[in-house]
Amino acid sequence: MFQKFKNRIILEAILKAETALYIGAGQDSYTPLAVQGCIIKNAYGMPYIPGSSIKGILRSFLESVVENCCEHGKCNEGLKKLKNRKDKIAELEKKPENEGKNGDALLAGYIMKKSCIACRLFGSNVMAGKIKIADASLNSLNTWISTEYRTGNAIDRDTHTAASKALFDTETIPAGTEFCFRMIAENLTIDEAECIGKIMNYFAEQTGSPEKFRGFYYSQEVDDVLENSRKIATELNISATPVIIINGKRIDGFNPALIDRAIANFK
Repeated sequence: MFQKFKNRIILEAILKAETALYIGAGQDSYTPLAVQGCIIKNAYGMPYIPGSSIKGILRSFLESVVENCCEHGKCNEGLKKLKNRKDKIAELEKKPENEGKNGDALLAGYIMKKSCIACRLFGSNVMAGKIKIADASLNSLNTWISTEYRTGNAIDRDTHTAASKALFDTETIPAGTEFCFRMIAENLTIDEAECIGKIMNYFAEQTGSPEKFRGFYYSQEVDDVLENSRKIATELNISATPVIIINGKRIDGFNPALIDRAIANFK
């Protein structure tokens, strides 16, 4: 999406379920005694919240508070097909000001300009977003939990009463369960960073102690750490990551062979 690293925002938090939580696994069991509404779990049998689910919620919120956002990531819908993208690259390469420039880079720039802020941050049918959200696993304090099972009855849509012989079970995560949230946003423009700020302010208002919440990311201590990091990067002429320095020798990028050689020489 971009050729040069400019900035990065990392947001980590603990998400606590205020009520019982259900995140369906998207599949039914054909075993008569099995629970029909199972929650999604990882390979170790522990529940988690998919990063895509959190991303969808944040995108919906952003679309509700920011004007001129498209619906369901339909920016550049015409470039969804590969043939259309190739035709657009050919069109862009013919322009005199684009002579000698990389076709894929030209297409990426064109898509970014034609995309709304929600698509730039969260992605669309034709490009990945600048925001990445990891699956929210259980907090270390809640490594093992017991899920709950609730019995319900389907409703007859015609009579609006309980349907006959339509009992079903649903597995839920108990209230109070905590999950680890991690979001990374890279190469944001000023307006995109402001949108992240709106999301943060919304979370702050939900906590009941908005000023205390804001203090975690709008604080002099954080500003001092960032300024010190910028100074070190400037002194070492570092403008992108990763950069590894071993015994005064600089290694740009992650190159295992060079790293092993530098460590061996250091020993």
